[in-house]
Amino acid sequence: MSLRNSTTADFTPLSQKIWRTFNPIVELLRPALRGEGEQRYWMLTLLLVVMFCSGCEYSPNETRMSAVKTQSPEKVIAQPEVLFDGKSLDGWELTSFGGEGDCNVKDGAIVMAAGDPLTAINLLDEYDLPTDNYELLVEAKRVEGTDFFATVTFPVGDSFCSLVVGGWAGTLVGLSSIDGEDASMNETRTLKKFEGNRWYKIRLRVTGDNISAWIDDEKVVDLNTVGRKISLRNEMIPCRPLGIASFITTAAIRKVELVRLPTKTQSKTNSNEIDAK
Repeated sequence: MSLRNSTTADFTPLSQKIWRTFNPIVELLRPALRGEGEQRYWMLTLLLVVMFCSGCEYSPNETRMSAVKTQSPEKVIAQPEVLFDGKSLDGWELTSFGGEGDCNVKDGAIVMAAGDPLTAINLLDEYDLPTDNYELLVEAKRVEGTDFFATVTFPVGDSFCSLVVGGWAGTLVGLSSIDGEDASMNETRTLKKFEGNRWYKIRLRVTGDNISAWIDDEKVVDLNTVGRKISLRNEMIPCRPLGIASFITTAAIRKVELVRLPTKTQSKTNSNEIDAK
């Protein structure tokens, strides 16, 4: 490329800016370039730097699309749906077991008094609840008692399941039931110590072939559901379609959110749309 004969039309947008900035300097240095020795060496070095920069290619659109492609489709599409507004039990009802404790909202949290043995709230049937490709986000704590305080019952395809949190004397975590075996007997069983009056973040993900769960940042469940029978223990059936329960324990829940995830087909379609652009 000849600097003497080039015009700004020969450059990319970034190169044009560099050209407009450095061309006057090059013109000023032209006499010095005819010199000899060290002066000529440094002038040539500066000129080469200018020429290199002016040849750089830059495409804002390509950079923007590259950034979009690296984002997770879930983060691009999914938006949380707030199921508990922190003020009322609108959209929820006290689950009828017989022997359940009172339930009310206090200081921005749902407080479920200890039942004999169970207390729970469940989402009303009219809510458009997905059966797969979704996440549930719950924040809960054990206020009084020693057993489970935030067992979540949730839909899985055409069935339902429960994530037990702090059961069987306070430490058991797992899914009830898998192939007819409850959380104390199947491979999702794990033990975790829960502190009283401490908030825990529970995240549950259901897809077409997997159930995963996290407590805070620890993954506690990762189950491939292909070919497995998913079901509920009989006492948790009243918690359908979505419920949160405690067992002889007073519990508090301050956050319940639903995130709808794209299906594999939607994710592929979104990726193809980005590639086409």
